[in-house]
Amino acid sequence: MSCECPMVWEAIQASSAQLMAAILANAGDDPNLQSTSNISYAVFRAQELSFEYRQMIWDILEENMAAMFIASTSFKWDPEGKRGDLFHPDSRFIAVLDEESKLIAYTMFRFEYEDEEMLIYCYELQVVPSGQGGGLGKRLMRYLAVIGTEWHMQKLMLTVFNNNAPAMELYRKLGFVADSTSPYPGEIMEDGGIVDYSILSVSL
Repeated sequence: MSCECPMVWEAIQASSAQLMAAILANAGDDPNLQSTSNISYAVFRAQELSFEYRQMIWDILEENMAAMFIASTSFKWDPEGKRGDLFHPDSRFIAVLDEESKLIAYTMFRFEYEDEEMLIYCYELQVVPSGQGGGLGKRLMRYLAVIGTEWHMQKLMLTVFNNNAPAMELYRKLGFVADSTSPYPGEIMEDGGIVDYSILSVSL
């Protein structure tokens, strides 16, 4: 694992404890960053996850996203490939745990250097169906912004299906806009697929 940008490389090397400390240090009096009495947060590298948490992470993603991928004109539902991406060595997770330490939400992200920009890229933002609409997704995105800012990333970036209305609404409220790298909706891809997703970003 290497990176041609020293600042991104430094971020990649940061420990889970350092990332969690950044979140806690910036929580202050901001209710959007504070935890509550019945849930807790933890930061993991992919290789630090237990088998049980890996399975919970996969189960939530499959329940939330499989149908969208199957219906997509841009992507295929490839469980084996998706698992490989999800638990890639560069993947980092912020997990939301309930009182019984059961996973109820998470974000998976990586530090990346693309087109001469330093990025914190949100690959997944997943909340169990029973917890959706309660502000967990918003809080996780704010945590990503805190981490990205602390490690001097220039943008927080993500990819979202255009028909995922709740996600689109959340990201717009958080200030995300179509990135300059985002394809046009309906554009024909090289493999003949039709673009049904957007790349969104917000400056940090």
